[in-house]
Amino acid sequence: MPKELESGSHESPDDSSSNAQTLELLCHLDNTAHGNMAGTRRKEVKGREDRRMDERNKQMEADEGKRNGGGKRTKGKKEEVWEKEGSVTWEPMGDGKRLISLADNHLLLWDLQESSTKAVLSSSVALEGKGQLKFTSGRWSPHHNCTQVATANDTAIRGWDIRTMSQIYCIENAHGQLVRDLDFNPNKQYYLASCGDDCKVKFWDTRNIYEPVKTLEEHSHWVWNVRYNHSHDQLVLTGSSDSRVILSNMVSISSEPFGHLVDDDELSDQEDHHHEDK
Repeated sequence: MPKELESGSHESPDDSSSNAQTLELLCHLDNTAHGNMAGTRRKEVKGREDRRMDERNKQMEADEGKRNGGGKRTKGKKEEVWEKEGSVTWEPMGDGKRLISLADNHLLLWDLQESSTKAVLSSSVALEGKGQLKFTSGRWSPHHNCTQVATANDTAIRGWDIRTMSQIYCIENAHGQLVRDLDFNPNKQYYLASCGDDCKVKFWDTRNIYEPVKTLEEHSHWVWNVRYNHSHDQLVLTGSSDSRVILSNMVSISSEPFGHLVDDDELSDQEDHHHEDK
């Protein structure tokens, strides 16, 4: 273990560059209760496209038959249409019976049935605004009794209370370009990491959303993923299309800045004493 991470150390070294997991949804989402907002509605969409293609082919056959004196035209290839789920994440705590999915501009909360082969839509909310709004990423907070979810769309990060499906905070222009990924600190309830196409990784305190707590600029291209280590939250892993994966040691904004676990109140008290000594 690095010296600065040993439990006996009482110094907070400089942050240096040195897996919350999203489980893949394996069950079918029953989306009949919510129209075409979520899930993969392959059968319904394919059937509708088949009918349209058949009608189109029949009309073309009839037209070509008239031109060729009754000849037939070979039926064209049918297209299959899929509606792609943007992101799916399980509830981080509990019995694994709930999950969140993002589809276009909709945030959907699902309850799994006992068979775990279908899901029932519990509640939902839609992004409202100008243009074609679309979620790019989402993360379920393990804190606050699992009642909060963070989402990214374009350059903004939004927080949601899933009990009321209402927005509780919005970080406008969190990144200079598209926000790619989010992750909550597993030990500090208000801390959220984000990354994006501006090549930056940012750390936020959701109680004060006007400025990031810390910004990393180690990558030279889009940053696609950011993940906290669940055992040592000072360790943050990022992956980028610059072909590099970077492990950063963010001790100063972790839950163990002095070599032992502290909460926000204790850290604030220690910082006050430090300023008084000066």
